Amino acid sequence: ARQLVYAYNGGVLEFEKMASSKLQQDRFEKTLKQLLRQQENKSCMHCCSIGPTYVVPKYAIFICTQCSGVQRDFARCKSISMSKFDQEEVDLMKERGNAWAMKTYLASWSDKYLARPTDRSKDKLERWIKKVFEEKQFYSDTANSENQTGSLVRELRPTQSIDDSSSAKLVELRTQQTITSGDSVTQCFPSRQASSVASLPPPLQVNFDPFGDAAPSTGGGEA
Repeated sequence: ARQLVYAYNGGVLEFEKMASSKLQQDRFEKTLKQLLRQQENKSCMHCCSIGPTYVVPKYAIFICTQCSGVQRDFARCKSISMSKFDQEEVDLMKERGNAWAMKTYLASWSDKYLARPTDRSKDKLERWIKKVFEEKQFYSDTANSENQTGSLVRELRPTQSIDDSSSAKLVELRTQQTITSGDSVTQCFPSRQASSVASLPPPLQVNFDPFGDAAPSTGGGEA
């Protein structure tokens, strides 16, 4: 009878442990899916297709199902809805993600140096992953540098321990880094650039009279 009690208690504890682990994994999955709502995370980091379903913990990026097949040759991939994650991996994805990767892995990248594998061909994907993420040919830790510079400016302003020209240089550096990272994001999401141009008002139509002043066209007749 005592052995049966021990076995029963052990089974209850094991069941509670499994239930707790399941709840934790459900929370992790919910967090990762919430991160997918961020603009840069809505597209695959490799091919820019919509709807990533996998995470690459080594690079802290979100990628699509098709790219994950090639990515496995270089680093482990985890399905957001089927794999198990730990707290460290989820925290890393919250801190980084595709936006961070664009600022770092693609800091000096340009299409003229390496075409993005938007057609998801195996050869192009392998070349992209190898040069961008493994060899880090375009890498620069601008995200951390920007944060460090911002902290330095905030710390120095109250004490005025440096002159205005030095502070201006620090602010200029942060501006340049922001512009660079923004270009990388636009290159991955050209639709964002196109939509901003499309939202501009149409040019003003002007009828020019060589014997008078230029005046906007109102559609009326001559006075």
